[in-house]
Amino acid sequence: MSYDGLINAVFNLQNKIRTNPKFFIPYLESQLNKYSGLKYLCNDSLNGEILLETKEGASAIIEAIDFLNKAEAIPPLIFNQNTSLVAQIYLSDRAKNISYEKISNSENNQNDGIKSSFDINNLIIGESIVFNSNTAEDVIYDCIVDDSNTDRYRRKNLFNSLFSEVGIGVSKHNEFGNCIVIDYVGSVCTKELKTINSNNLEGELIF
Repeated sequence: MSYDGLINAVFNLQNKIRTNPKFFIPYLESQLNKYSGLKYLCNDSLNGEILLETKEGASAIIEAIDFLNKAEAIPPLIFNQNTSLVAQIYLSDRAKNISYEKISNSENNQNDGIKSSFDINNLIIGESIVFNSNTAEDVIYDCIVDDSNTDRYRRKNLFNSLFSEVGIGVSKHNEFGNCIVIDYVGSVCTKELKTINSNNLEGELIF
């Protein structure tokens, strides 16, 4: 799938799940038989099917299914091209250096680019990062199951009703195939973005 196709698919799937949380349960259930202990048979963007070592195993999926069964529907997100530009610039500058540890600690989320792009101080923002995903289902699976993240911050981002807009960036990653950044912005704080200087942006912008 092309990067722009992946961005559109992730955006649309997020909204399907926000407005109908149970929609994704059958997909999660279909992944249960891909676990053998802590190992998960997944699709790698570089090498096809691989066995990935997880921290929690199938128990994380079972917990996610229980969450979706209890979750209430919330409004869909609006796609924000300016926020996507922030995400893409961030990826172009830092994608080669982003590591798996980046998604293991929500306190390390890089929101400076979004903050500096808005003429407002009290932004409600969040960021989720996913590696090695070929499809929207892979991306959303990682966010909802959120294996090893005890606070499930990527899941919380997806189901935070205070977020009304989203921007998505995708870039190649030298070690992990690709990297997807999803930046969320709260509707109560949305204002016009400052002009972003993208003259030094490598590659083609993806919207």
